[in-house]
Amino acid sequence: MKTILAPGFKARMLGLDGWFSTNILGNRDGEVLEDPGSFKTKEESKLSVLEYILQPKLYPQLYGKMFHKVRINYYPRAATIKRAGTILISSDGWAIRCRSKWIFLCRDSILAAADRAGPRAVP
Repeated sequence: MKTILAPGFKARMLGLDGWFSTNILGNRDGEVLEDPGSFKTKEESKLSVLEYILQPKLYPQLYGKMFHKVRINYYPRAATIKRAGTILISSDGWAIRCRSKWIFLCRDSILAAADRAGPRAVP
């Protein structure tokens, strides 16, 4: 969702002051990311996406003070369903203050492929 929404904010030069994302994962993905070391690597890659797209050093007034937080939670009952929600995006534009909430439900592509192949496809 970041790679879809962030370029739109930048194209319209809408400032962002906050972006809070959370993912709820089941199966092995979520279990692995419960480990702080594994999560740290994933967190760094997810955090870097907005910096790469928005270029806060080039546009400090729009993105220089943006608060960005990423959370990934393991919920075994989620199974192959991934619930990703960008819970809050706060932005400023010409004479507006905007807060957006997005909920994105999907199947993780690798997990979904394993589901289609049957239960023996996942060791």
